[in-house]
Amino acid sequence: MGVHSGSQVELRRDVRMLGELLGEVVAEQAGPELLATIEVVRSLSKHRRQAAAQSSLDPAAPTAGTGLAQLERACSSMSRYELVQVARAFGVFLALVNVAEKVEEVRAPRGAHAPSSRDDLQLQEVLRELSTSGVGPDEVAQALQALRVELVLTAHPTQAIRRTILQIQDCVFDLLTSYDRANDDSVRHELRRELKRQITALFNTEDVRRERPSPLLEAKLGLEVFEHTLWEAVPRFLRRLDEQLADQLPCASRIALGFDAPLVSFGSWMGGDRDGHPLVTAECSAQAVAHGRLIAARLYRREIDAVRAELTVHRVGRELKAFIGNIDRPYRSYLRHVRELLIATERRMELILEGQTPAADPYIMHKRQLLEPLLVCHRSLLESGQAILAEGRLLDLIRRVQAFGVTMVRLDLRESSERHTRAVSAITQQLAAVRYENLTEDQRVAFLIDQLERGQPIDLRSLVLDADVQPVIDTFLAAAAIGPEGLGAYVVSMAHSASDVLAVEWLQKLAGAAHPQRVVPLFETLDDLRKAPQTLHALLSLDWYQQRIVGQQEVMLGYSDSTKDGSRLASAWELYRAQENLAKVARAHHVELSFFHGRGGSIGRGGGPLSLIANTTPTPTPTPRMRVTEQGEMIHARLGWPVIAERTLESYVAMTLRGHLLPQPVPKPEWRSLLNLLSDASSRSYRELVSRPDFVAYFSEATPEHELSRMPIGSRPAHRSGVLSLLSLRAIPWVFAWTQTRLMTPAWLGIEEAFCYARGRGFGETLQEMSNQWPFFAATLGLTAHALAQADGEISAVYDRRLVDEQLLPIGEDLRARLRSAIEQVVFATRATHLLEFDEPQRRSIARRAAYIDPIHLIQVELLAQLRGSTTDESSDAPLRRAVLSTVTGLAAAMQSTG
Repeated sequence: MGVHSGSQVELRRDVRMLGELLGEVVAEQAGPELLATIEVVRSLSKHRRQAAAQSSLDPAAPTAGTGLAQLERACSSMSRYELVQVARAFGVFLALVNVAEKVEEVRAPRGAHAPSSRDDLQLQEVLRELSTSGVGPDEVAQALQALRVELVLTAHPTQAIRRTILQIQDCVFDLLTSYDRANDDSVRHELRRELKRQITALFNTEDVRRERPSPLLEAKLGLEVFEHTLWEAVPRFLRRLDEQLADQLPCASRIALGFDAPLVSFGSWMGGDRDGHPLVTAECSAQAVAHGRLIAARLYRREIDAVRAELTVHRVGRELKAFIGNIDRPYRSYLRHVRELLIATERRMELILEGQTPAADPYIMHKRQLLEPLLVCHRSLLESGQAILAEGRLLDLIRRVQAFGVTMVRLDLRESSERHTRAVSAITQQLAAVRYENLTEDQRVAFLIDQLERGQPIDLRSLVLDADVQPVIDTFLAAAAIGPEGLGAYVVSMAHSASDVLAVEWLQKLAGAAHPQRVVPLFETLDDLRKAPQTLHALLSLDWYQQRIVGQQEVMLGYSDSTKDGSRLASAWELYRAQENLAKVARAHHVELSFFHGRGGSIGRGGGPLSLIANTTPTPTPTPRMRVTEQGEMIHARLGWPVIAERTLESYVAMTLRGHLLPQPVPKPEWRSLLNLLSDASSRSYRELVSRPDFVAYFSEATPEHELSRMPIGSRPAHRSGVLSLLSLRAIPWVFAWTQTRLMTPAWLGIEEAFCYARGRGFGETLQEMSNQWPFFAATLGLTAHALAQADGEISAVYDRRLVDEQLLPIGEDLRARLRSAIEQVVFATRATHLLEFDEPQRRSIARRAAYIDPIHLIQVELLAQLRGSTTDESSDAPLRRAVLSTVTGLAAAMQSTG
């Protein structure tokens, strides 16, 4: 198979080699005739793209090219077997390109942007930037001492690629890395042979799951990234951080940082996210925590064995000597009890996961049981003049305990505010106390505060509750039994008011939680974001609540639903304003505020390159603390390889430090006024279009939405109810479906009309000024440009022509006209000649894929037309349905994005 010319020599070599090997595999496994068909299709697709490139300054731009009709005819003339195999071959090739670009990302020197990623935000650059801006080393050290970054892994259904295939890709990554280092021709020859074996396995491995994973299986699979990557990456990152700080900060400033500061940590929603997910039960959450404890105990036991083997020395400090006296091999003896407790913990968790009740034997319940003995050993080694040993495996282990605790991750629980309201109503109705559902907001707050301050205990287990409420109560009872070390935040989805938070506090009290979880309101819709400061003020004005939070408040911001609610541009601006206004409220109440950013992987759900995202929040942030979700395919993309994981951790630390300390240009009043106008115009235009009675019907026909909803890529339902509507549809399948047809609608819709409106009123120069001088606005446009560069109206038109009812076609024509306008408006506002003029690596990456993505789209359209035109029963259509889903996974890999 051929290859588009790349930039770096090594990347071009790797992609060419992978393409050649895949061609050999296709010929051997599927026959030379299929390879010949693939080459015909590839040639037609390349011709179309070359023609487009000659008519445009941007070869990745979605301009009309020639040859699409020929390519369509070639695809429509294939048998179903050929369609599936050709799509599979192109999908495999694009997956291999992804791996090659990841290798190049590792290979590229620090400071040089990789060919397909701009996630690389370097701490060293940020420290220099802070110094240049007049931020002193003591201030930097103080911020680093308080800095906390927590990545929260979620199992939202965006990981379309099976774990088996990811494991093969990991092998390809390792082999390409070894190929780089090999100097001997015979070694390289053997590495090529092994690459071919892996590509053969990749080509012949089924790429679509047979069944949906359960929530518990998702939780277990989510922990694999800790075993395989983060366990080693975290201490290595912290060691490299020590070196960077030694170069950048004087000793007097570094000394206060603390060698064991819990700089990074991890959370999870896998097994705890109940919002609209009936399969996430109380038992599921308890088992997810138990499985995390089991994995942690196994890994810690292995490390304790290694530390004991390393610490064979006999000199000890006074503290350790007081514990153990004069014995041979003191460190090994002292740590033996820790090892025994870890073994007991393993056994206990295994019994719990088997559904048995373990005996009440001692085991590791708290982080301090691990940490304190390790710190005693560390102090002993320092005191006895053996610092070099203290800074070895022992230091790494201490840092692991700080990062991972005793459960690897702390499980967040999440549920909708409406479910909590129903639960409180059911309880009060049984007790004949009040009709809670009929109370005003002020009355609800007064009732809940009274119950929290003076209310009597209630035996929740004695209440007779309906099937809708009982699971909510069961979750609170399970959380009370799990304990604080296994749990993180309790997130309240669709939080509208102070009572939504207080209801959870009361339910925790009724459940007997000795250490209740912190309650985090999640503001998701545009309206809730606007009202969020008022809601926070209402909470912080309550004496009971102030005593409860002890000066620390966390707020979660929803990027997905706010975008789906009212356009990407309006969402970005409302999120920015909400953070500004929430910070003002917190300062007025003398409370430290931290934000939990619920970002998705795609730009349409708040994702994108970290280097751009870093500028989309107001600065300085209230505290040097950040929680952020890593979802679906982004978990593997950012954390799946050790070196990439280290760079990801560094980027988040650098982003948090920079956001807290580095002042950004203050937006001019006229900029804010214009952005208010743009936001309103964008939201109005977006809502007018998507609220049309026939829009959802068009969306369902023009995209593989229906097929995606049945795709076994996640345990969570695609809809909140059985009826398809924009309100019931979750944000992820909404974005995923548009990505499959290359319209990328959620990432840009509304901006075209907003900018036209502003320019028509003479604000064109102000738009360009904002793009040039306001980092927030520039980053917002940069993210929009990324999405627009991936869009292709001509491909979208093929879906319409083959799949959409004639009466609905004008909607697609309107969307493509809006797409062209959006491209024109963003190019104008950024003073560019084409979309990615200022991001050459991303432009090359898109261009590298273009000719290989187009055939998969056309094959998907052909298979969808056959499936939707079929008159046979569902079981007979199963092979065809799986063929469609195979193209879905191929495009997900090709676009490096789903939802």
